[in-house]
Amino acid sequence: MRTTILRSACALAALTATLTAASLTPAALASSAGSADAAIGSDSLATARSLKEAGRVVEARELLESIRRTAESQDVRSQALGLLGEVDALMKSMSRAEVSLQKANYAFETDNLREAERQANAVLRSRDVTMTERAPASELLDKIAMRRHELSSTVDSTLLQAYQDLENGNYASAKAGVEAIDRL
Repeated sequence: MRTTILRSACALAALTATLTAASLTPAALASSAGSADAAIGSDSLATARSLKEAGRVVEARELLESIRRTAESQDVRSQALGLLGEVDALMKSMSRAEVSLQKANYAFETDNLREAERQANAVLRSRDVTMTERAPASELLDKIAMRRHELSSTVDSTLLQAYQDLENGNYASAKAGVEAIDRL
């Protein structure tokens, strides 16, 4: 198992270096420029409001940032910025541990296990954290370990697919595959 992981890590490093160079070509940049869906509107804003009202401010912030970056309508961007200000004010009123725990949960839900682990460990390392805040962080670390174990069997196939995508000139898919492995 260890040699498989080491071989995968070496292959990942080589593929990452190749992808970094390949993704900077004009053709790759042009193809990735049109990939973002610019048609984000009032439904997304309503979802962000609902998340904010439910106390899930980190998710609301991420959604609002996405809307702000991709919306074509100036009106939608302005509404997103207004909501973003409200969400930021709410985040400032929360404890650091509470924000880190929300960030950890969001990262876990989006399969960014590395970030989820980092944020959950930040909660556990903090001196001013109560036991009620430590327990969810500890449970999340257990879930992260289980998810990593579940996903470990897919690393080789994902790496092989990324290599094939690179060979076929599909740089965006290859990069997405490498980034998926990196987030584990």
